[in-house]
Amino acid sequence: MATSSPQTPDPTPRPLASAGHSLHDAPSAGRDGRPGRKWPAPPERDRLLRLTHVSAGLYTLAILGGLVLYALNDLAAAYEQVGWSSEEARLAAAGGGLIAVLVLAAVLGLYRVVYKGLKRGKKWARRLGIVCAVVSILGTGLGLFQPLIYGGWEVLHILIRVAGIVVDALWLITVFRKPIPHWFALPF
Repeated sequence: MATSSPQTPDPTPRPLASAGHSLHDAPSAGRDGRPGRKWPAPPERDRLLRLTHVSAGLYTLAILGGLVLYALNDLAAAYEQVGWSSEEARLAAAGGGLIAVLVLAAVLGLYRVVYKGLKRGKKWARRLGIVCAVVSILGTGLGLFQPLIYGGWEVLHILIRVAGIVVDALWLITVFRKPIPHWFALPF
């Protein structure tokens, strides 16, 4: 059984982190012992990661803002004004906050999975992020024109949601712009 002495250098060359690249970009052994990425990430990857954080923050702001508006208004009366029965309005007002918190937790979990996968250069994370961004844009766009049942504060809520659409669109532009698709297509 041969052991390496402290004077024997490691035969595997490992580039040090250079300007614009983190140590996570340098090849290294993963948890399972397999080597990591051989090529450093392009600077656009860092922009993609920042946009992921901003999108998650805006989504959280939109949900929390909706919960504040929800708490400040008598939603049962608002739902009755738009034509719901009193029983439907009461049930919707009672369960809406809980559903919003559960959806927020699930979506933030997805953001975390996408962020960690993008940081490691995983192809599946890029694909999942694309699907999530498209669903987010469509869902927010369709829900954007709901009746202003909350009053004037809904305008601020709409502005936050429009900012979320813009950030998600920028995320999609970045993920399809070169060299990001090429970098994700590289073998490990």
